[in-house]
Amino acid sequence: MVFGVVVRSIGLARGIGAGFKALAGGEVKQYTRLVEDSRRHALDRMIENAQLLGAQGIVSMRFDSSEMGNGMTEIVAYAPPSSSPKPKYIMVGIIIVLVLLVLFVISIFVRRHGETDKPKSDWKRTDEAFNDPSTGRVMRVWLDAAGERHYVPESNHPAT
Repeated sequence: MVFGVVVRSIGLARGIGAGFKALAGGEVKQYTRLVEDSRRHALDRMIENAQLLGAQGIVSMRFDSSEMGNGMTEIVAYAPPSSSPKPKYIMVGIIIVLVLLVLFVISIFVRRHGETDKPKSDWKRTDEAFNDPSTGRVMRVWLDAAGERHYVPESNHPAT
């Protein structure tokens, strides 16, 4: 368990002002600010202590507070530290990501130059067709505005 402890007092002058505000009712902003600052301070100390212990993070963090008398309040932030994941799991994850990346790059380059799934609207269909020896599909030849050839499987284009 890692802790961050702070003991704070509002001080005499601000305490008197807060007392008058409490009599009138509503939010006592002096105390709200004190509690927010104290919690942040306790949280920062808890994080520093966790880092000193070599923790990679914290889980299920909680706050606790208690009155210590004479206008002093103790704020405690505490949580169990978490350690880093096992190195072998990190390596397995990296290997999986690299394999997926390689497969993605290969899938981009497997498609031959000029082959596409569907013709664009400005392409013109030619009378040329051929059997693709690697896939056995019938491919139609289409020309774009620049005269570049594109190969489209027979089943993936409109009959124009």
